[in-house]
Amino acid sequence: MDSRILGNRYRLDDVLGEGAVATVYRALDLETGEAVAVKIPKDMDDAEDTARLWVELRSLQRVRHPNTLRILEMGRSGEGQHYIAMELLEGRTLRARLLSEGRLPVPAALGILTQIFGALDACHEHGVIHRDVKPENVILTGQHEDTVKLIDFGMAKLLHDRSTSLLTQPHQLFGTPEYMAPERITGDPPTVASDIYAAGVLGFEMLVGRRPFGGRTPEEIMRHQLRQSIPRFAELDPPVSVPRPLRGVIRRCLRKVPSQRPSAASVLAILFQLQGNVTDPAPEAALEVAPQASPETTQGSGDPTLEG
Repeated sequence: MDSRILGNRYRLDDVLGEGAVATVYRALDLETGEAVAVKIPKDMDDAEDTARLWVELRSLQRVRHPNTLRILEMGRSGEGQHYIAMELLEGRTLRARLLSEGRLPVPAALGILTQIFGALDACHEHGVIHRDVKPENVILTGQHEDTVKLIDFGMAKLLHDRSTSLLTQPHQLFGTPEYMAPERITGDPPTVASDIYAAGVLGFEMLVGRRPFGGRTPEEIMRHQLRQSIPRFAELDPPVSVPRPLRGVIRRCLRKVPSQRPSAASVLAILFQLQGNVTDPAPEAALEVAPQASPETTQGSGDPTLEG
């Protein structure tokens, strides 16, 4: 049998990308005639590792949302090669757009952020945590790059972890420092709240043109994530004009205490209210005020409608 055909169905063509944990191919689905993407994980010899990956992927497969990557099939070839067949995306990453344009116009940023939170809401409802929300994992598709696909839900971490002991070591961090929630830095496991924080960093970056917390090294960045106050939009140099409710949403997502961050569903509801009306402030009542924290645990986390 042709070694380029997996599962008697997918003919591997060009390599789309290769990393430390997997290779992704452009492939042809011989049953439908459609072009698809096939990801082939590397070093998937551990049965427990593989079982955990498949459980996560099946959870994601049950999610039906236009802004999540559609997984078509998980399988194993006759030669024992594991593979994941997915829809093929044509477009560029949000990172590529940010590098090209810098700060995005508010309507464009709002549209992208709304779709990201839509994807997170759908996946959180099914118990799937992304773990690594960042511009590199956001694909902009469509003729005008107006359709968002959030990719690699949990997949990268599960492929990276090679043993149960690695998963349970408290100081083994997986993620990108610039988008890593404070509780993740201190060793807590990922939760839906850590996804919200990362999406807040991404939203800030789109609106301002830089991330809220920087540094020269990963260690310095993570230290700033833990200790620095949330930047106020009005105090940036130069100041950035962002509708007040949108500023409030972003700042709530960036709160240091996970329990004080909003759910993806509540953020999505506010973003929908702002669609098509980004220059006019939404009613302040639309922003639910989260419980107040002591100054020792969080800074700049008061009423988001009053924050700049």
